[in-house]
Amino acid sequence: MPVRGQAVGGLALRRLGFLGAFAALLLAVGCAAPVASQRPAAEAPYVSVAATPAATLSQPGSSTASIEATSPSASRDPRLYPDPVLTPGETLTVTAEQVSVPGYSSKVRDVSTTMKRQVYTEYGLSYPQKTGSYECDHFIPLCLGGSNAIENLWAEPSPEFRWKDGLEVYLWREVRARKISLGEAQREIQVDWYAYWVTYGRPGLTAQSDSVSEAVPIPQADIGTSLVVGWSVNGKRYHYDWCRYCLAIKAGNLRTGSVAAAKKAGKTPCLVCMPPAE
Repeated sequence: MPVRGQAVGGLALRRLGFLGAFAALLLAVGCAAPVASQRPAAEAPYVSVAATPAATLSQPGSSTASIEATSPSASRDPRLYPDPVLTPGETLTVTAEQVSVPGYSSKVRDVSTTMKRQVYTEYGLSYPQKTGSYECDHFIPLCLGGSNAIENLWAEPSPEFRWKDGLEVYLWREVRARKISLGEAQREIQVDWYAYWVTYGRPGLTAQSDSVSEAVPIPQADIGTSLVVGWSVNGKRYHYDWCRYCLAIKAGNLRTGSVAAAKKAGKTPCLVCMPPAE
C-alpha cells in the first residue's frame, strides 16, 4: 500500500501532466492565430492647407477660425515655415489690450546680434546675409504676443517674410478691433500662415484674386509694383504699413501705394523697417 506521501506525489504529478498538456494546447492555438504588429502606425504625411480644397478656413471679419486635419511638420515648405523642432513658436503672457497699443512691438523687441547669429547657424546660414534676403523672424510675431526666445526665431527668406508681415499686420488690426481673439490670431500664424494670408486676400499686396486652392507665390520681381507701402506728404521715407513711423503718420498726411508710386513721389525706403527699394 502506498504511503500518504507517495499518493499525494502521484496526484501532483498527474495534475502537472494535465496542466502541461493544457498549456501546450493554448500555445498551439496562440501560434495559429495572427499576431497584430506592435510597430506604431506611420504618421500621416502633412498636407498644407494651401493645397487642401477640403480645408475649412475662417473668412475675413469672421469671429471663428478652423482648419481640419493639419499639424505642423518638417515636411512643409522650408521657405514658408520654420523647422518645428528648432522653432515651435513661443508666446508671452500678454493680453489683446496690451498688444493693441501702437508701439508695443518696438518696446518688447529684444534680439541680440549673438542670438541672430545662433539662429542663422541653426538654419545652416552664415550671418549676416545680404540685406533684404533674409529676416530673423519671430514666428509668432511680437505684435501678436510672440516671445523673443530662440524657440520663436527663425531665418525667413525674402519675399516670403514680406508676405507674412502683411498677414501679421492684418491680424493685429483684427485683434485690435476685437474681431478675433489673440489666441485665434496666434493659431492662424502657427498652423498655416500662408494659407490664411491667401484666404484674407494677401494683405500687404494689391493682388487679391487667388483662392487658397489656386495659390501661386508671387515672384519677387513683382513685389515693387504690388506691395502697398505708406508715406507722409511731408516726410522723406516710405514704410511698411506696420512700421511704427507709418502708424504715427496723421490720417490727413498719409498716402499709400506701390513702391514705384512712393519713389515717384520722391520718397526713399525707411531705414528701420527697410521696405524694398525696387
